[in-house]
Order: sequence, then C-alpha cells, then structure tokens
Amino acid sequence: MSLSSAKLHNTSASPLGRYGAAADNEQLPLLSHASATPSSSSARNAIATRGDSTLIDIANQHERNVEADPRISHEFWEMLSLVYPVVVTSALEFLPGLTCTILAGHLDSSYNKEYFANISAYSIGFGLSSALDTLCSQAYGAKRYDKIGIYFQSGLIVIGVCLLPIFLLNWYSEGFLLYLGQEPHVARLAQDFSRYSLPGVPFVFLYELFRKELQAQNIMQPLVVIALIGNIVTIVAGYVLAYHTGLGFDGIAIARTLGNIVLPLLLIPYFKLYPHHLTQWWCDGWSLKEAWFHVGLFLHLGIPGMLQMVMEWWAFEIISLMAGVLPNSLIAMSAHAVLLNVTTVLYMVFVGFSVAANIRVGNCLGANEPKKAQMVARLAMMIAVSISVFIAFALFTLPRCRQAGRRRDLERRRLHLGIEGLWIDLGLGVIISASTLVVLFSRWKWDELTEDAQARTAK
Repeated sequence: MSLSSAKLHNTSASPLGRYGAAADNEQLPLLSHASATPSSSSARNAIATRGDSTLIDIANQHERNVEADPRISHEFWEMLSLVYPVVVTSALEFLPGLTCTILAGHLDSSYNKEYFANISAYSIGFGLSSALDTLCSQAYGAKRYDKIGIYFQSGLIVIGVCLLPIFLLNWYSEGFLLYLGQEPHVARLAQDFSRYSLPGVPFVFLYELFRKELQAQNIMQPLVVIALIGNIVTIVAGYVLAYHTGLGFDGIAIARTLGNIVLPLLLIPYFKLYPHHLTQWWCDGWSLKEAWFHVGLFLHLGIPGMLQMVMEWWAFEIISLMAGVLPNSLIAMSAHAVLLNVTTVLYMVFVGFSVAANIRVGNCLGANEPKKAQMVARLAMMIAVSISVFIAFALFTLPRCRQAGRRRDLERRRLHLGIEGLWIDLGLGVIISASTLVVLFSRWKWDELTEDAQARTAK
C-alpha cells in the first residue's frame, strides 16, 4: 500500500480505517496504537448509545400511539360514578329559583321578576365558563395540571370584563321589559328583583369557575355539600326576610344573593382541609401574562358555549313572555310554570350524563385515547335516547297522564292551542337541534380531535 493510502486510512474517522492500516503492516508506534483503542471503543459506545436512545424513543412513541381497546362496561360504570353527584348538584342549583317561586306565592309575578336576570346575567356567565369544560378536562387528561390554573385565570379575566354590561342591563331592566310589552308593575318588580340580586352575581360566577375546575378533576362530592348548604341559606333567609320583615318580594331577592355569596366562601374551608385539591392545579400562583395569552383560546370556546346557552335559556324565557300576553294569561302562565318546572327536573338527569360524558371525553382526548373518547360519547348518546324513550313512554301510558291528556283536549279547544302551541314549537326546535348535532357527531374524526387536544394543552 502506498504511503498516501496509509495516511488516508490512518486519518479516517472510522475505527475500521485505523485497524485496516495496521493490518497492512503500517508501522504504528505502540503508544499511538494504545491510545487509539479507547478512542475506538468510545466511538462504538457512542454509536450504540445513540442507536439505543433512538430505538427507545421510537418504542415510547409507538407505545403512546397504540391504544388498547376500551371496555364498554368499565366506561359505563366510570360515567355512572360521575353522574350521581352531578345530577344532585344540578338539582340543588336549580332549587334556589324554585324556592323564590314558592316563597313569592304568585307564580306569574315571581317568575317574571327572575327571568330577566336569567337571560341577561346567568346565561352569559355560565355560558362563557363552559369553555373550562373542554379546556380543563383535556388538561387534566394530559396531566398538564398547571394549565388548569392558567385557564381559570383566563376565565376570571373574561367574566370580570363582562360584569359591567351585565350590571347595566339588570340595573335598568325596567325599560327593556316595558319595550317587550310587559305590564308596568311587573317590569318595576322585575327591576327591583334584579337590582337586589346583582351583588351575588360575581360570587356565583366565581363559584361556577371553581366548579368547572373541580369537576374536570373528577372531584364531585364537595360540590354537593356546598350546593346543599347554599340552598339552606337561601330557604331560611328567604322565609325570614319575605314573611317576617317588611321587605316582601325584595327579601326573596336578597336571600338569593346571600345564597350565591355563600357558595364560593364555602370553598375556603374545603381547600383548608384538602389543600392538594387546590395546589395541584394552582401551581405557580398568579400568572396574568400567560392568562392573557390564553384569553383568545378561552373566548374561542366560551363564546359558542355562551350563544348556545343563551339561545337555549332565552327560548324558554321568550315563551314565558308570550304566555304572559295570551288571552287567558293567568291560566297560561300557571300551566307554563308547571311545565317548565317539570321539564327542568327531568332535564337534570340529562345534564348529569352530559357533564359526566364531557369530563370523560375531555380526559380521554387529553390522554391521547381517541377510541375511548368515541366510545364514551356514543355510550352517553345511547343512554340519553334510552332515558328519553322511557320518559315519553311513561308520560303517554300512565293512567293519570292519560286523564290529563283528555283534560288538555278540552282545554285546547278553549285556548286555541295557546300555551300548547308555544310548547309544540319549542319541541320542534329541540328536535331540529338534536338532529343537527347527531349529524355533526357522526362526521367527527376522533384522531383529529385528539391531535387538537394535544396541541391545545401543549401551548
């Protein structure tokens, strides 16, 4: 071999080049040969280490992407464990409004007084906070607990900005109600009720944000206890202020405010007893800069949720307005109030399953489990349809329901489909909405939804 060839082999980056030069009887110094041996060994170890690391990364990625087939029985019981506390909590949150109606003693007057606060305050705040249903459940599934605290702070910013227009609308609600055709004395009472209810609005919104955070982490039981205590405060205060003071109807509104104020305050001793339920997601304290950065994401999900809730609530409230201007307004409003209360009670069951399904689907998407998320969504829909069929069957087959139906036939001729016509229209609207959602659900691509959730929690 030529000298140039030997030099080429000797300067090669590959260890084989060095050994090849020695094999061709190139005279290398002993010290040089000895120093080359550990160098070549280190190179081989480095290559092996890089190769093993690459294989491990590929294996881990493959393991993350491979999802075991979910079991429907396991998911059913998992969802059922969430449904019970959610249904109870939702029912307890509905009771303050019913308590106001009962304490007032006049279904038409009391209901008209409270409905403006529902459509101009609660529906807006609760709708915007629905963004946390998606964000927090996915962050919890992805084990990005710090994101839960950031989303909470983003919610505080958005809800805080919305408080001013909410206060203005409710403070001057009499003019809006008069414009909508309500009687002057009813509009005046409604404005007084709204004004006395305003101090409790920020507190109930704050509690709603905390409730979303805890539910996303599958923490349900404390919310039941807190809602129960809040109802006790509302009932006791309402009875005392309405019947044992000169406040009358205004005392009922003040009682509602006191019940709302109590809700977030009760979280203070709870977090004292269970601090890890707070510190787990409130990791770094206030991070307003990052919270502002996520306000756009919060609004991206919160505004559609708000519009959906606003239209849903306003549909019932608009029917209440229309029932109040029917020829037989007293009968129509009384019948409407009964129907609305019964519908709301039945609705609590569906709320329980929807919230439980939302939590489970969000957790699964955040944990990169699209198969399980799809199964949970389908299971929730099947349960909802089954319950609907059962309730409809019971309403049309029970003896008392059939007698009520015959009485409604007689009343229908007298009212000319008045209140029933309104509820038929409402039912048709619900059918159209549900059918549209089923079509959209069938076209979802769960792998893409999982990727969106992963990207969202990684921001």
